[in-house]
Amino acid sequence: MKKELTVLFAAALGTICFCNLTTDTVSAETDGDFKYVITDKDQKTCKITAYEGGSESVTVPGMINGYKVTEIGVRAFYEKGVSDVTLPDSVEKIGRDAFTDCHDLTSIKLPSDLRKIGNYAFSGCEFKEISIPQYVESIGVDAIPSSVESIVVDENNKHFDSRENCNAIIETSTNTLVLASNKTAIPATVTAIGDGAFGGTNFKEITIPSSVKKIGRSAFAGCSELEKINMSEGLTYIGINAFFGCHSLTEIKLPDSVETLKNRCFIKCASLESINIPANLKKTDLVGLFSMCPNIKYITVSESNAFYYGVDGCNAVIEKQTDKLVLACNNTTIPSSVKEIGDDAFWLGDNISSIKIPDGVKVIGKGAFSALGRINEITIPDSVEEIGDHAFDYCANLKKIKLPSSIKVIGEGTFSGCPIKKITIPKGVTTIKDEAFKGCELEKVKLPDSLKTIGESAFADCKLTEIRIPKNLKNVEWAGVSYGAFENCPLKKISVDPENPYYDSREGCNAVIEKKTGKLVLACNKTTIPSSVKEIGDFAFYTADSISNIKIPDGVKVIGT
Repeated sequence: MKKELTVLFAAALGTICFCNLTTDTVSAETDGDFKYVITDKDQKTCKITAYEGGSESVTVPGMINGYKVTEIGVRAFYEKGVSDVTLPDSVEKIGRDAFTDCHDLTSIKLPSDLRKIGNYAFSGCEFKEISIPQYVESIGVDAIPSSVESIVVDENNKHFDSRENCNAIIETSTNTLVLASNKTAIPATVTAIGDGAFGGTNFKEITIPSSVKKIGRSAFAGCSELEKINMSEGLTYIGINAFFGCHSLTEIKLPDSVETLKNRCFIKCASLESINIPANLKKTDLVGLFSMCPNIKYITVSESNAFYYGVDGCNAVIEKQTDKLVLACNNTTIPSSVKEIGDDAFWLGDNISSIKIPDGVKVIGKGAFSALGRINEITIPDSVEEIGDHAFDYCANLKKIKLPSSIKVIGEGTFSGCPIKKITIPKGVTTIKDEAFKGCELEKVKLPDSLKTIGESAFADCKLTEIRIPKNLKNVEWAGVSYGAFENCPLKKISVDPENPYYDSREGCNAVIEKKTGKLVLACNKTTIPSSVKEIGDFAFYTADSISNIKIPDGVKVIGT
């Protein structure tokens, strides 16, 4: 499978924020520098939807035209150059992104009646300390900026606390640390690290106490300076994107108590070199855990793990039940015990330069060796019976490969984009699927008599100048825009085995003609249309770019698309 990964960064950090699609400006009225909407006519309340002034120091009024200001709306101060904002104590809710990217905002005093702080409310601000008032009951994801070093929660707050002067916000009922600062010390009473809790902080080293059972979604995402994370026995769960973008991490040592690793846990940890599979880890998609970690060199597996094993020095993870290699890295040596190479197994092997597939391997999975840019030669043993789609596609230096005599099918896109110049297709192959050799540098290929089907664009964009259609070939997408089997090949010679019951190349015409209908289905740069032809098929001459003279004989009734 081609290595393409589109990262929606907001999603990677735990939520999707459609900032431009939802604002609070519908039917807004204006009073001075503020736009507002009435939220309750009976209660006489309103919400600030936008600040349109240019002052650095702003005081939000408690009343506007007889209505009490109880909310600061979505994006109300978004990217404004304010440095000092005074909010009235009447404000009960600060909406999502209300002060996002107000980079000059270096201090804020939250209103005494405040109940809710929305997602990203102060994200991107630069203040160093914040106090959470007594009545706050809800704090959104990344609501407090990563610049904060001091967090204090009012001791009378029933929902949150900042116990032991930890400089963090802890949800009292669940003992979950929901928001950290750059000076946070995790108390030993905390049982979970909440979603996005440490996101963007500047720690170089963090120790997780043994009381913590769970690390939530994106908990340490964007901690680009984090070099070491000390996890304690007792930890059982690590959430999606938990360490996304921790570029300075070089080693992950998971305690044996860890049972669950959710997808993309360590995505984009560019410096990560060493990982381990702990004793209690359940069966999971290991490849997805370490996407975009191109420098992993060492993988170890606990001998006590019920699902996986590793052989000394192999630097790979193998599934016990199937002997399938499911995760490899830049130093992987495939052990002789392996019977199958799993889908995308060498996803992390960007820098691997040599691979020996041992005799005994029966299956090579989809995308198993995709996009390994340094591999130039691979020999596949005759024990291999199945090669998955895209198994070797876009290996930019793969110029030579030996296929096993045992395979019957060459999968979709198997060698697409590889600079292979020569290949022997084994005699038993019956099917070559779509785009199998698309974009290769093949100049010549011998199609075996066993071949029955060639898929769309199977040899498209190759350098073939000559093809011979074998005697059993029946199903071919001969020609077409972007899907002809031999599209954009500079063909000069086409012949058909005389024993083929479906097609011929009569009178040395250098074309393929359907016997039953007399339709010419594939032409080349040297084609001469025989007098017996009744129809020119759709796109038949599409790849005959160099042809200079065409004579359509009397008797042709149809010229196709």
